[in-house]
Amino acid sequence: EAERTPQPVPQPVPTPLAATAWAQWQALNDAWAATDRGPRALATLAKLAHGHSDALWAALPTRYRPVLLGLLDRLEAGALFTEESCSYSPRDLQDHVSAWLGHAQDHLQRMPQNGAAKP
Repeated sequence: EAERTPQPVPQPVPTPLAATAWAQWQALNDAWAATDRGPRALATLAKLAHGHSDALWAALPTRYRPVLLGLLDRLEAGALFTEESCSYSPRDLQDHVSAWLGHAQDHLQRMPQNGAAKP
């Protein structure tokens, strides 16, 4: 009887969309980690979210974009005022951005390798 050679299990290959979405998520995550360095870092994060994350927005459900952009807009506006003059807590907004990044990461991890991520 001929000996069978086991076939390697094919591994999913990330599509360009999936790879780019991950890279853009990582750039946002890295920029978020740098925001404790001041307003310039927050501006960099907002710039990334507003204009340099097309693949990420394509990979995530449509509701993700306005949520993050709204949080970042409020954080940027709040940076211009003292905490007492804000109608919302900057700390709460920061917690929500961190949670958003976690949810986006979870969604990307569940994303099919063919790039079709929208539910």
